[in-house]
Amino acid sequence: MEEQKVLEMLSELIGEIKKTRADLSGEISQTRADLSSEISQTRADLSGEISTLKSEVARNRILLDDVQKQIKTVAEGVTSLREQTAEQFETLTHYVNEKTSLLEKVIRNDVDEAKHIKGILGEHEVSIRHLKSKSL
Repeated sequence: MEEQKVLEMLSELIGEIKKTRADLSGEISQTRADLSSEISQTRADLSGEISTLKSEVARNRILLDDVQKQIKTVAEGVTSLREQTAEQFETLTHYVNEKTSLLEKVIRNDVDEAKHIKGILGEHEVSIRHLKSKSL
């Protein structure tokens, strides 16, 4: 009798274990399905984001290449302008030096002429005094 009870209890316990196992198996299957669905969705989202990033990287690469070309063009322009400015500065310096040299010659000539005229005036002054003294 007691054995019968124990057997019944064991039988009930086995039934409950089988039921729990079936319930757990269903929950595990559902969890797997949910996880699989979430993983698939996450994978799809990541693929979309990766595609977006790849296209942005490609666009940025194009923009960077364009900026680099513009920088190179500006650098070439600055170099050319610097060379032209240096050449023009040298030409202008040469021109100013020539004109300065010419002005120095003119001024020396004028000074020499002024000294000569002053000498002549001095001689005339002496002659005038001499003539005045004779006439008095």
